[in-house]
Amino acid sequence: MIRHLGLSILFLAAFSSVGRSAELPVLTTEVSPETQVIQGQVTYTATVIRIPGIHNGYFFAPDFGDAIVIDLGRSGPDTVSVDGDVAEKTVHRFALFPQRPGQMDIPAATFSGPAIFVASEPVTITVEAAPTDIAGWLPAMSVTVDQHWSTGPVRAGHPVVRTVEVRAVGVTGAQIPPVEVAEHAGYRAIRRDVAVETEPSGTTVTGRRIETLHYLPTTAGKMSIPPLAVDWWKDGGTTPSQAIVPGRTFAVTGMAQAETAPAGTPIAAPAEPIVTPAEPPDDRRIWFLAATAVILALAAGAAWTWRHHWTALIQLRGACRRGDARAIKAALLKIGRARFPTNPPRTLGELAMRLGIPASEFESIQQSLFSTSDAAGPDTISGQRVARTIRRVPRASRAPSRLPGGLAEFR
Repeated sequence: MIRHLGLSILFLAAFSSVGRSAELPVLTTEVSPETQVIQGQVTYTATVIRIPGIHNGYFFAPDFGDAIVIDLGRSGPDTVSVDGDVAEKTVHRFALFPQRPGQMDIPAATFSGPAIFVASEPVTITVEAAPTDIAGWLPAMSVTVDQHWSTGPVRAGHPVVRTVEVRAVGVTGAQIPPVEVAEHAGYRAIRRDVAVETEPSGTTVTGRRIETLHYLPTTAGKMSIPPLAVDWWKDGGTTPSQAIVPGRTFAVTGMAQAETAPAGTPIAAPAEPIVTPAEPPDDRRIWFLAATAVILALAAGAAWTWRHHWTALIQLRGACRRGDARAIKAALLKIGRARFPTNPPRTLGELAMRLGIPASEFESIQQSLFSTSDAAGPDTISGQRVARTIRRVPRASRAPSRLPGGLAEFR
């Protein structure tokens, strides 16, 4: 009798446990804000609550459609109590940058595993168009500009170096436009180096654009370099604003060879020669070398991989000649799928990381995608730059396989 009673108690306890966890796992999603201007950041949050050891499976992010997507990572698992059961909560976040005005419908995210499948509710974002008749469009949460100047005496023919860093919260580095560099009487202005970065942080991203500018005085006297301003839009893209750093005036002395020259004699050529970019090489030669290099770099041994890769190369060549930024991006990601079939990269930045090249090499493509002009797109030189970039891919590059950004495994 006691034995039967004990078995009954165990059975009832097990049944009660199943009943309490019957509603798990749970998958919920939300977007913030629900209304956003075009190319402004929307944070997509997916929350999974499950019982470890019972609800084992994978989280799959939805197809975000016509939006630039940056994986902000996940937090947790955190221990929570659900109807007396000890459960785990994991939160996944993505930064979305819608590319077209109108209604943006995001389908359900899913969590699935052995004998488990749950889906969230679809969500909708209202995307508003950018203001018309504006020079630039940067819908950020905040923008700051810092600068640093080279030190020491200034002589004609020797550059003054100005390093400018633009930081914008709520946009990617590719969205930040170049600072204006204009030449004035008495000096030349040269844009030397550009670095673009995007840093995910919590629920948002911070874009950084660092430019190195050289101001080359050509005559002795005063050289006045003007302030720099970055136009941006705050308050959800409704209010124009400016971030400004001041200019500076330098006293310029003459070059040694000009000190004894008669009055009116022009200053000699700069001691540091100005490097003029070489004319782009012949298009056919570029594509021949690029195709050859990519074949060596991406060879995987399987016949279908070769076929997919060649198809992507043909599409990439045509897209560059047309100046179609979206088609260029699609072809590059197709190359990534052929190169990494089990774990394809989802963004150009991730593709660059896998191939061992700087993400800034694809900056012109991202800039064009974030442009508000219908006519914007990489020109022929930009297309040739993509070809030269692919040609430089290390042939021995072998990045370890990882789960893609929108796929997380739970055990």
